[in-house]
Amino acid sequence: MFIQQNYDYLRHQLLMTGFGDALNAPLRENLEQGAEKFSLQHSRLFGEDETLSTLHFSKASNGDHYFFNAYDLVLRRPGEEEVKQHVFINDKYNYTLKERYNLLNGRAVFKEQPVLSKDEVTGKLVPNGQTYLAWRDLDLKNRDKLGNFVSKTMYWEHKKELQS
Repeated sequence: MFIQQNYDYLRHQLLMTGFGDALNAPLRENLEQGAEKFSLQHSRLFGEDETLSTLHFSKASNGDHYFFNAYDLVLRRPGEEEVKQHVFINDKYNYTLKERYNLLNGRAVFKEQPVLSKDEVTGKLVPNGQTYLAWRDLDLKNRDKLGNFVSKTMYWEHKKELQS
């Protein structure tokens, strides 16, 4: 069963995460087919660099709604080894494809970040509704247990530093 509202939400989510509208038709086709899970392929050039993304979608276990859960990102640069990262998608505070491209190239990104607090029930860190601005980058020499590069936050107040 195709649900227009779910399609519109996912289409908007793809647009806001930097994938544009090129995936709208295959997204719609997959939603209409009703499979439990599906993936879409996306590629984009940034100058001579290319990003290849495999976007992962799944149906909710208790309904017909689908979610854009994550994507696998591969960065190919001429004459260099491929760089890979698995990217999880949340309701808010996602990085765009271009920001992820910059992070995989070793550049920091200035972004609004959620303040995380420990959930008393699950013990997991969850956003508490407050945010802050910070520079984020990746430690391209160290990976976490999932094989992703470790994220670093830099609390550098660039406006203050530039005034001195």
